[in-house]
Amino acid sequence: MQGPSRYLDAIVHYESILADFWSTENLFSAETIVLANLCVCYIVVKQQDKAERLIAELERQQEQSGEHQHSLHLCIINLVIGTLYCSKGNFDFGIRLIIKSLDPFSEKLGTDTWFYTKRCLLALIEKIINGTYTLQESLYAHIIIFLDEAYQVGK
Repeated sequence: MQGPSRYLDAIVHYESILADFWSTENLFSAETIVLANLCVCYIVVKQQDKAERLIAELERQQEQSGEHQHSLHLCIINLVIGTLYCSKGNFDFGIRLIIKSLDPFSEKLGTDTWFYTKRCLLALIEKIINGTYTLQESLYAHIIIFLDEAYQVGK
């Protein structure tokens, strides 16, 4: 929140933390929040292509390992990115990304992920109530389906 130069400093810092993990192709050994924060920094300074490459590399490493135990890493990263978009007012993209990140809900929807998901949903509801956001019908339908499925998992 302190301006682009601070994000650029953060990028340098996070990239140095991830250098060893990147070179050994073991990004999943890095702290998830470091990966997520680096993606957020890339997006804020308009380097989305670097964030996309990092996520693609994580997906590639996950596929190579054949294990889906790391899928929560990608879930958290996409949850953080979705939250960023919601905080910037792009609820359509942010909410859709958050919902997509939680699929399959039975594996990824827990108390921690629900905490951040509901914050974005409540922020959206607040904007709608205040009349500062108009919800598209397609997003409304997407949210209703998600909430029905989340209810089933939460039972």
